[in-house]
Amino acid sequence: MGRSIEVKAMDWSEAQTIVEKGGGDALIQINETEERNKIFDFSDSLMESKFSIFALSSRTGISKLEDLRVLRIGVEANGFPSIILQRDPLLQLVNVPNIRSAKVEL
Repeated sequence: MGRSIEVKAMDWSEAQTIVEKGGGDALIQINETEERNKIFDFSDSLMESKFSIFALSSRTGISKLEDLRVLRIGVEANGFPSIILQRDPLLQLVNVPNIRSAKVEL
């Protein structure tokens, strides 16, 4: 590539704000949405994003979106899963600061 780069792992919302304000140059692993297209310029796809649902092994019966409607779902604010799941008004989303603290927050 012929350039030095620095990759920083950080809170997702904070990273978006930093790039929006010119304090960073790019975001990796950001999924394209209509709202984000108003702010960011997206490259061609570099990788495929997949999201999983994690639950205690004693919690059975989660196989489709509708099964989540009776549960509290931890999501990172402004993350792609949060944006997609907000479309269903029957889901109870709980914003967590990051994935590591989700168990504590819920």
